[in-house]
Amino acid sequence: MKKNIEKIKKANQLQLEKKFDAAEKLYLEIIEGDSESPDANHNLSILMMTQKRFKEAGQYINKFINTPYPVAEYFHTAARYYEKQNEIESAFKALDRAITISDEKNILKSYFLKAQLYKSINEHNNAHNLFKKCYEIAPKNPNVLNSYGVSLCLKEKFIESIPIFKLVTELKPTLFDGHINLGLALQKTNRTKDALNSYKKALSINSNHLILNINIGALYQEVRNAKQALKYYEIAKKIDPNFSEIYNNIGIIYGEIGEKQKSFDNYKKALAINPSYAKAFRHLSQTKLLKANDPIIKKMQTIYKNPITPDEDKIEIAFGLGTVLNEQKKFSESFKFFDEGNKIIKKTNKEYNIKEVEKNIKKMLSLYPGPIILEEKSDYSPIFILGMPRSGSTLLENVITNHPDIDSMGELSFINDLATRTKKNNKFWPEIINELSINDLKNLRNIYLDRVIEISPNVKNTFTDKMPYNFLYIGLIKSIFPSSKIIYTSRDSRDNCLSIYFLKLFGSHKYSYDQKTLAEYYNIHSETMKSWFKIYPNQIYHFKYEEFINNPKDESKKLFKYLGFNYKKNYERFDLNNTMTRTASNHQVREKINSHSIGKWKNYNKELSQLINKLNKDTYVGK
Repeated sequence: MKKNIEKIKKANQLQLEKKFDAAEKLYLEIIEGDSESPDANHNLSILMMTQKRFKEAGQYINKFINTPYPVAEYFHTAARYYEKQNEIESAFKALDRAITISDEKNILKSYFLKAQLYKSINEHNNAHNLFKKCYEIAPKNPNVLNSYGVSLCLKEKFIESIPIFKLVTELKPTLFDGHINLGLALQKTNRTKDALNSYKKALSINSNHLILNINIGALYQEVRNAKQALKYYEIAKKIDPNFSEIYNNIGIIYGEIGEKQKSFDNYKKALAINPSYAKAFRHLSQTKLLKANDPIIKKMQTIYKNPITPDEDKIEIAFGLGTVLNEQKKFSESFKFFDEGNKIIKKTNKEYNIKEVEKNIKKMLSLYPGPIILEEKSDYSPIFILGMPRSGSTLLENVITNHPDIDSMGELSFINDLATRTKKNNKFWPEIINELSINDLKNLRNIYLDRVIEISPNVKNTFTDKMPYNFLYIGLIKSIFPSSKIIYTSRDSRDNCLSIYFLKLFGSHKYSYDQKTLAEYYNIHSETMKSWFKIYPNQIYHFKYEEFINNPKDESKKLFKYLGFNYKKNYERFDLNNTMTRTASNHQVREKINSHSIGKWKNYNKELSQLINKLNKDTYVGK
């Protein structure tokens, strides 16, 4: 027995030194003399798994987990083996056994491995609960903290994850993952400068990391710095020239700066590397340069029909095929794909409670015009462009920012952040409205402006914020920026809703996945705007898409008069604006003024019956 212990120690040392042949020979020698030796069987199985010899490793698993004196480590190893063999149920059973017999020293590892197993099968809630338990056991363990932070991010709790990742970087400054994860969490909460600092710290540890360089490129892309974004994507290409996501991202950038052919070419490159890359196909379809006989269309149709294709890919392909068929004027076939894509998204999302949304909006409106406003003037004068998505806001922003004294900031989430993250006297939005003091309003305004300046340090005094859903917060906007200009964009509700339904949307657009709910939301938005017009008479400009398209010059003159700026020739030419456009309209907004999008709903009149029957008739333009 003592002799075996010495041999196991020696074999283990050889294994640590990666002298695998010698270690294996010694383990087999021990097993030949004592076939039930748990340590020898256990260590040999680990050695074989290290060499990816899983089938051979399997014959030793039962010998050490069925020993009369098992230890938690045996079941940890067994769980790893079962996971590699895709025997997930057996892996969970092994880890449950490990938890049962774990002492204080091993319990953390047992819980941690089980959390990782849940994460590997995308059961993020269960994984999060166990990572949280690990965090409670070991609140100063960097690896535990990092995994707990990631689990918070997977639940979209980015704000909560930030102090966790900060602690990781303090406890272990050399841990690369801590810095890159902190950067991502900061990026997701619009703290651009801090995110970039975290990414740069990660770069100092490993500058040759593919995903890090892609993340930095994406960060610059978000703040509309195409030059810097392309720089980091080019670095990523050098690291791995066959990583298809890079070309997809580059394609998006070229679309955003109006270089449609380069955009098309990069999507094609992404698909040449990965012919099943569904997202790149959807983006490719949006360029409208795809020929009807392109083999990629047939390829995607085949993938779409395959029952094992993941839902997330089916969604991308459905919207891509819908776009292609719409361009071919095969309207009935086109609608079928858009409809199926939306149904899959709806299936994978929680039920959207439209009645609760309506109730909350009515509660908010009932508190106005009571709240105080901030009389003190600001050096900055934002122009808020708001309304429904796809109502002409991108076109309008490009018209306005043709003026040299107005900057384009695109869709900023900051007003929504102020409303939903502010708390006072244990009250949240909208109950908090009447709790806000002058100092609170000053603070909110400063936070908003600080975030804008963080993204664009040299931003002009007048800039646009075209987040559509700011229509919910017009009262808050008037409180913190009483002299700001607010422009409400609208178009025929049938065209507007069709355009939304044909766009793959996530996040705050959960109303958009079925026709009835989409129509109900549109009606709620329309009634909300009627209320705001009554509360703030003559203070909100109504930009009507169809009127602009039919008479762009005169409508532009009226618009600039409201804004307090002089109109000059060709300001209405939104297609001449070279600003990077970060919306789904990026290709469309580069086209000259045309009426192609007016009355488009008529091509789908039959298919849109549920939507049309629900929409308020006063939201139509024309017949």
